[in-house]
Amino acid sequence: MNLQERMKSLKVPGLSIAVVKDFELQWAKGYGVRASRTGALVTEDTLFQVASITKSISAVIALRLVQDGILDLDKDVNGYLKRWKVPENEFTRVEKVTLRRLLSHTAGLTVRGFRGYAEGEAVPTILQLLDGLPPANNAPVRVDRVPGTEIRYSGGGYTVLQCLLEDVMGRPYPELAAEFVFAPAGMTRSTFCPPCEDSLKGQTSMGHSVDDSGNVTSFKGYAFLDKGSGCCELWTTSSDLARFIIAIQRALRGDPGSILSLEMARAMISPQKNVPKGSGVFDKGLGCDLPRFGDAVYFNHDGGNIGFSARYLGHPEGGYGFALMINSDSASTLVEELTMAVAGAYGWEGIKPVFYKER
Repeated sequence: MNLQERMKSLKVPGLSIAVVKDFELQWAKGYGVRASRTGALVTEDTLFQVASITKSISAVIALRLVQDGILDLDKDVNGYLKRWKVPENEFTRVEKVTLRRLLSHTAGLTVRGFRGYAEGEAVPTILQLLDGLPPANNAPVRVDRVPGTEIRYSGGGYTVLQCLLEDVMGRPYPELAAEFVFAPAGMTRSTFCPPCEDSLKGQTSMGHSVDDSGNVTSFKGYAFLDKGSGCCELWTTSSDLARFIIAIQRALRGDPGSILSLEMARAMISPQKNVPKGSGVFDKGLGCDLPRFGDAVYFNHDGGNIGFSARYLGHPEGGYGFALMINSDSASTLVEELTMAVAGAYGWEGIKPVFYKER
């Protein structure tokens, strides 16, 4: 099958891919439609919601503030939080929630992820969300395991991080992302509030879901916080996400004026010593996963919200990788197949493409 045939088979309306080679954006292209109801085509400039990939953006902001001496990776975050505090209990009596543990999902915090809020539903403030108060539709974010003892993915933890960043800097999260990530990385088409950006209206993708009968429905992407979520609400293009990969790779190369210092970039992609081995997950860096293919280690994050799927994958030294975004939440098979296809076409280190026939 070619890509268009595969998309039709899997009921994927549209997607966008960008490939990085030699520390540069090699190419980017859109396929299919961004709105199944209208037939509007996906282009390389179409914005998609990339869900938990947002966490990598938040991590870079935090690491930049560590680099500038404003934050410390290993201090109790309650020393930085002002509007809200992590409630103390028997689990935090000795071990504390720290920035490093928030970034590596080892803080012992609850709430894996968030459903979000459909068009017309009330959207909570960050304080309502953290305490699970209406209109928030999640349980309160609390510590229920000893911090530092195990990996447990927590979107709640990254919401604590967002609160901390805003409290310390006295500015809303989208402004921090624009200053510390979007501008230095050249991400000119990235935002947290597409309806608020006049220049981006009519250029965002709809989300799509497939029901049990195989019917595809389309809708506006869900919101997560009233002013944008640092956990799961980034809207961006495949080209911009590729530029983020390149920005991290150039920092790891030690290029002057990079998005992070060499030290902080290396910290971001270093397996954290407090992450237990044999836990059935990838090694965790700070704001990214570190998947291993043979002897090659990459940095990566996936994203999945209602209506959307996404992935970025980059090689830390080789200057190559790719960004993929899809306007369907039933696209895990295609994400894996396209990862293998791109890796195979470019001969990426350690990745041996495996393809599966239709049954």
